[in-house]
Amino acid sequence: MQTLPVDDHLESIAQTVSTHGITAIEAPPGSGKSTRIAPWLLRSSAQNQRIYLVQPRRIAARSVAERIASESNQHVGQQIGYAVRFDQKISQQTQLVVVTEGILIRKLQEDPTLQDTKIVILDEFHERSIDGDLLLGMLRRVQSELRDDLRIVIMSATLDEQWLANALPGATWIQISTPNFPVKIQYAPAEARQDIVEHAANVALRLAQSRPGDLLIFLPGAAEIQRCCQLLRNQRLGDPIDVLPLYGSMRIEEQSQAIQVGPRRRIIVATNIAETSLTIPGVQTVIDSGLARVLRFAPDVGLDRLELENISSASATQRAGRAGRVGPGVCIRLWSEASDRARSAGTAGIFRGSNLRERNRGRLPVGC
Repeated sequence: MQTLPVDDHLESIAQTVSTHGITAIEAPPGSGKSTRIAPWLLRSSAQNQRIYLVQPRRIAARSVAERIASESNQHVGQQIGYAVRFDQKISQQTQLVVVTEGILIRKLQEDPTLQDTKIVILDEFHERSIDGDLLLGMLRRVQSELRDDLRIVIMSATLDEQWLANALPGATWIQISTPNFPVKIQYAPAEARQDIVEHAANVALRLAQSRPGDLLIFLPGAAEIQRCCQLLRNQRLGDPIDVLPLYGSMRIEEQSQAIQVGPRRRIIVATNIAETSLTIPGVQTVIDSGLARVLRFAPDVGLDRLELENISSASATQRAGRAGRVGPGVCIRLWSEASDRARSAGTAGIFRGSNLRERNRGRLPVGC
């Protein structure tokens, strides 16, 4: 296996997790936390107990399970498996299960004590959501009232230390610093009234001629992605380049095609599904629109709806890190350097209003 920065810390991480109820691990993108920590913890757990590794998205859960199984010289569904909506590969011998938040919430409803579980790892925790907060609250209640031997691990490249200290005062903090390939940040804001999709496509066309490796473009939704892909395909790119979309409602086979290295260079146009967990090999250039669609509660209609918003600086850091996985990279941010300083620090605030609404309905435990 390729040596990754987190490998030198696995022994101390396992020791800390075994002796503390809650462990928070912060490690940079590409350090190997998603694929190396869980199987290492599996070695020290009992054979009849499972470890659940929670990912925020289905494609990330599948990809992480496949990577861990491959590094263990196994097939998915043996000791390492996954369970997501409409798809699962697990068996009686599966001890490490990579799941989405909703799957584990459902299991908690069916088995509130999680008797077959020793450790639950919440990966990419900076991607705050109602499901993620609810899951953490449920796990904390199980741990405090029923299972003091249950271990909870929280992982991300950009954890909010102050929030965790207030919400989980007993958590033990592990911070891993690793040397990464440098990523040069450049700013290229669109001109007044210039369409962000057209601007992203124009920047991509220019960089495809001057930069090596694959390009990754972040846009907020499927409609923008499809339009950007069409604009790029209508242009002459010179060398043969595949233009591939990547978003959550695509079929799993189509998503897998976008994240696997092919015989030709690629321009991958993605939502924030490619922001974390997923490693897309070959990417050396990132073009970031700085936008995402966020689920917000609309009090006028009493329903949640998707709204277009600026991403936080934590998400921008995650996106830029995609360019530095295989060598020195470049991230082009399609906003000004001045507006960059006005972005919120983390994603916790994005969901705060929705969480307050859910708490008022009695659905979320206080402290999530």
